[in-house]
Amino acid sequence: MKYLSTLLTAVLMLSGTMTVAEEPPIAEIYGEKVYVRDLALPPKMVATSKSTMSAGEFAQWKQDALRQTLAYEVMEEARKHFLKEMEMEPTQQDIDSYIAFLHRARQADRKQRADEREKLQQELQQPGIGEERRAAVEKKLSVLDEMDKYDAPPATAAARKEQQESEQTVAAMMVSGWKFNQALYRKYGGRVIFQQAGLEPIDAHKAFMQELETSGAYKILDPAYQDLFKETYEYFNKKFEYADQAAIDKYVASPWWQQEAEIEPKNP
Repeated sequence: MKYLSTLLTAVLMLSGTMTVAEEPPIAEIYGEKVYVRDLALPPKMVATSKSTMSAGEFAQWKQDALRQTLAYEVMEEARKHFLKEMEMEPTQQDIDSYIAFLHRARQADRKQRADEREKLQQELQQPGIGEERRAAVEKKLSVLDEMDKYDAPPATAAARKEQQESEQTVAAMMVSGWKFNQALYRKYGGRVIFQQAGLEPIDAHKAFMQELETSGAYKILDPAYQDLFKETYEYFNKKFEYADQAAIDKYVASPWWQQEAEIEPKNP
């Protein structure tokens, strides 16, 4: 019996069903253990970095990339928990409203290109247009043609389905981001800065992250992943242009994609 037990163990090990030692977890997020294998880095990025760096540089790059990926995973889970706690999770209606915004923006771009094309074509018909200007106008028209091709409606059912799925993914991400900022500001308040994607309640973000650390929402089990949010806290210490209260109130009152006027930066 002892021989059969040993033989069975060997067979299981060779088949990969059983391992000698389980890989130790590097962190725990809301009670769920996280392993290095969970932090998948883009293969192409890894290959490029490995081919352009020394062994030491690549090792440091990989460790930093894994730590940043872990930080992202922590924040994604924290965002979901926080929105659920605040009863502000994105709804399908929210997502549909953003997709409608995308369609309106796309239609506006098409009209703008059509108007520009008409003006350029009229210019080509003007007597006395120089060869240099003609070449420039024709080049602009060529660019507009390429943009129209890129923006053309999907030609097949499979392509339409793919576009719809892509729109759902983008919309869910954007809606979740805005609702997260809205919920953060409602709970923590503080200063808000202007960003390309809208406003960002920077003081609320910092307070939220500090609360995550003290509440035990996540635990770092591997010392190599300490200082998880090092880059983020460095970002918090930069100089920013802060939004005034009127702009903040407008931003948190309703989704920015449903507002007609854009919020413009103002000095505090």
